[in-house]
Amino acid sequence: MPRIADAVSCALAVALPVLLVGELRPLVDAFRDPTGRLDLSALTRTVTQQPPFDGADLVTVLLIGADKRKGDNGRSDTLLVLFVNPQSQRAALLGIPRDLRVTVPGHGRTRVNHAYAYGGPELSRRTVEGFLGMSIDHTAVVFFEGFAQAIDALGGVRIGVPDVEGKGRGMNYDDNAGHLHVHLKPGPQRLDGREALGFVRYRKSNTPGLGDGDVGRSGRQQQLLKAVADQHLRATGLPGLLAAVKVVSRNVETDMSAGEMTDLGRALRTCQGDALLTQTLPLHESNWHSNGAYYAHADEGKLRTTLAGIRRHLRSGTAETTTVRVFNACGIAGRAADAERRLARAGFRSAGHGNADGPDLRRTVIEYQSGSERAARRAVRALGCGKIRAAEAPAGSPDEADLRVLIGKDYRPATAG
Repeated sequence: MPRIADAVSCALAVALPVLLVGELRPLVDAFRDPTGRLDLSALTRTVTQQPPFDGADLVTVLLIGADKRKGDNGRSDTLLVLFVNPQSQRAALLGIPRDLRVTVPGHGRTRVNHAYAYGGPELSRRTVEGFLGMSIDHTAVVFFEGFAQAIDALGGVRIGVPDVEGKGRGMNYDDNAGHLHVHLKPGPQRLDGREALGFVRYRKSNTPGLGDGDVGRSGRQQQLLKAVADQHLRATGLPGLLAAVKVVSRNVETDMSAGEMTDLGRALRTCQGDALLTQTLPLHESNWHSNGAYYAHADEGKLRTTLAGIRRHLRSGTAETTTVRVFNACGIAGRAADAERRLARAGFRSAGHGNADGPDLRRTVIEYQSGSERAARRAVRALGCGKIRAAEAPAGSPDEADLRVLIGKDYRPATAG
C-alpha cells in the first residue's frame, strides 16, 4: 500500500502543474504582447483584483476609426476621446466631428481628420490635445475591416436601429468607391460586423436631403460602444472579459500594452448604466470655406461647459464629492458625532448630524440618492457596519445630502476597544 500511495502522489505531483498550465493558459496568453513577451505584473494585478492603472483617477484614450490605403496613412472618419476614472467607476465619451476646423501642428488650420493623413495617430493626438487644452494618455486606431472582424468574433451586438430617414426606411447608403453599403431597417436587432460598420459610418442617404450628418453618426458610434461594453464587458466574468479584450486587441493598433488594454477593459466593466456619459463636441456653425472645403466650427463657450460637465461626472460618486448627513438612531449619546468624524476622515463631506425620529435601530442603515450607490458602499466600509438601501424619495433640493446615515446599535465608535 505505501508504494501505491507513493506512486499516486508522484503522479499527482507531475500531473498537477500540467493541469494548471492547461487551465491557466488562456489567461496567461491574454497578457502576451505581439512578440510573445508576458506582462507578469499585469497578470498578477488582474488575478488579484488590484485597482486598474495602479489606482489612477483619470485615463484618457483617443479612439480613431480609420481606413487603410496603399502608400499613405489612410484617413480617419471617427474621433472619440474616452475618459475613464477607475476610482469612481465612471467614464465619458466625447465625439469630435471629422470636419471640425482646428490647428494641425505643422500644417495650419484645416479639418481635424487631416491630422491622421499627415502624421498618423501621434499627430492626431497632438492636434486634439492642443484643441482641448489637455493631455491624452493613449491612442487606439481601429481599422474598418478590423472593426467588422472584432464584432463578428464577439458574436455581434444587439442594438436599436433608429429610423433616420423616416417612414420606416431606416438607413440606406451606397458608396461603391468607398466599399460602403448600408441597408438597415429600423428597430431592435442583432448586427453582425459588416452591419455594425455601416451603422457607425452612415451619415448620408441615397435620398438627397436625408441622413443625419456627422453629429448623428457620432451619437451612433457612442451608442454602439455602450452596447458592446454592456454585452461583452459587463455581462461576463474574468475569462469572458479577457477573451473580449483579446479579440479587440487583435484588431486595434495602440500604444497600450496588453496589461493596459486589460486594465481598460476592467475599468469599463465596472461602469454601470448612467456611469458612462456620452457627449458630442458642441458646434456653433458649419460652412463652406473660400478654398472649397467644408468646415465645422466649435462653440468655444459650450465646449468649456461640456468639458467641465465631463470632469464633474467623472468625479461624482467619489468620497470627496459625496455629502453625508448622520443621524443617531441607536439612542446611545455621541455615536452620530463619532460616525460623522470617521466618515470625514474617509473623505466624505459632512452635511451635519442629529437625532433620528422613530424607534432605535439594531443595524446601521445608509440611504442613498440616485447615482450614489457606490459611495454608500464605501461608507459601509468606512463605518465597518451597516446595510444600504435606496432613498424612498429623490432629493428635494440641491442642498440635500447624497447619503443619509442612520447609526444603529451595531456601530462601534473609533475610540472603542
